[in-house]
Amino acid sequence: AQQILGGRFVEINYRGELMGAPYQARSIEGYDNWAKQYTSIWQDTMGTYTLIFEGECSDDGRIRSMTSSLTDPVSDRKLKLRLITTAVDPDTYRYESFIVLGSGEEAEPFKNMELVARRRAE
Repeated sequence: AQQILGGRFVEINYRGELMGAPYQARSIEGYDNWAKQYTSIWQDTMGTYTLIFEGECSDDGRIRSMTSSLTDPVSDRKLKLRLITTAVDPDTYRYESFIVLGSGEEAEPFKNMELVARRRAE
């Protein structure tokens, strides 16, 4: 991770394997002072989409919950996404992605991805 744009944002690059294939992803994260919410832009090698997330952090700053939307390429309908980022320890973060089906009280999220990121030794 590195600070960019005068320290206002953090850019994080990920490399690894996903289902036996090389995987890369990038996010740019920060806090929008005007909207009073956290924001994140996500792109990866699995798709050609760009996800824009908005959300909040817990009072202790260890858990961030954000939402976005994505058009399902199979059904061509909008899906709501929820991303939970947990600071496990100073060198480890866990990202959990959920797809929310339905709306209102009928919404049922299911986990479609979990990624554990560890700081690379210098």
